[in-house]
Amino acid sequence: MIVSADGDIMTNAHVIASARTIRVKLNGVAKGQGSIFEAKLIGMDRLLDLALLKIEATDLKELSFGSSGDLKQGELVLAFGSPIGMDNSVSMGIVSAPARQLSEDDPRIFI
Repeated sequence: MIVSADGDIMTNAHVIASARTIRVKLNGVAKGQGSIFEAKLIGMDRLLDLALLKIEATDLKELSFGSSGDLKQGELVLAFGSPIGMDNSVSMGIVSAPARQLSEDDPRIFI
């Protein structure tokens, strides 16, 4: 997902963890329809399964984040991705608990 207009991209760490080169494909952006960009790894957290990448691009439409404090049990959620190379996949789910932790020592929060 695009998190800043100047090329910050967030993805799952497991997707790029063993990659020698990282490429980001953008669909439907104003400049470079369907363009593929070389990306640099800025940082990665394997426990949270997040990685921050940087591409050389400007004027991108970044994602607008909501507040997890507004999340309620029973709400519908969507997950977008490209599992095993199948581009543009969408899965739907339901929030079972807005802030469930497995243990106090585990920083991950499950919904």
